[in-house]
Amino acid sequence: MRLTLDRDRVEPGHVVRGTIRDPGFGLFTLELYWETSGKGDSDRTVVHRAELSANNAHLPFAVQAPLLPLTYNGTLIKIAWFVRVFSGAAGGARDMALPFEIAPRR
Repeated sequence: MRLTLDRDRVEPGHVVRGTIRDPGFGLFTLELYWETSGKGDSDRTVVHRAELSANNAHLPFAVQAPLLPLTYNGTLIKIAWFVRVFSGAAGGARDMALPFEIAPRR
């Protein structure tokens, strides 16, 4: 199984699109989440979760990104966004996550 994103950077409120390739058959969970790291406590918040059913060689998805928080890579704290897909138990062989950025247009 492979997870691909159409873009690794999206504007706040825009759509995150990607494809799960060679998923096989069965139910999958798709999550959009952000996590903090750096000094102090770390945090992880899932902002979107959906159950998907796969029955062919690729499974496209589209999820609207929230407006906040924006991706941030500071000295004391970092905020990172991820798309994750898994089937069965979390952390198993069919568990993948890809980072992406939510940031305004440059």
